[in-house]
Amino acid sequence: MPDLERVKKYQNYLFLNITPKAETPSWKRVGTATDFAAAMNGETETFDYIADESPTTELKTYKPTIAQTQTAYIGDPIFDYVFDLYNRRATGSDAVGQGMLVYQQKAGMGDDAGNVAVLFDALITIDTYDIVAGTITYTIEWRGTPVNGTAKVVGGEPAFTAAA
Repeated sequence: MPDLERVKKYQNYLFLNITPKAETPSWKRVGTATDFAAAMNGETETFDYIADESPTTELKTYKPTIAQTQTAYIGDPIFDYVFDLYNRRATGSDAVGQGMLVYQQKAGMGDDAGNVAVLFDALITIDTYDIVAGTITYTIEWRGTPVNGTAKVVGGEPAFTAAA
């Protein structure tokens, strides 16, 4: 029987670039959120071919989103970034940043192997700022073409390498 390793939430990372307009990104981990589920939101198209008795559905693409419920801590760089989007009611390109997922899964064998990672443009839509509960909820939607690769997280900072 193969060795099985259970996925651990704290060994998977969601980063946002909190300075999306700057030349050098400033990646910070979303750490005080209580949700970490990527919805793939598959988009399908159905064809009713003459030769088939029943329609055929094809998967066209995915439109991933990550819904976040984050505990609000003033001074947390992610909360401060998201609160700024909320406060400015950012729309259009002002609501677009960058996201990076770094998974627990290794991209190869050995200790030097990086972790499977994906870098993507992110539309950040603020859903609710609940001051009584002390939470802010927002949705991160992948935009365009993501870049698959590997990443190593050292000292809380990801170093991303695009796949060849």
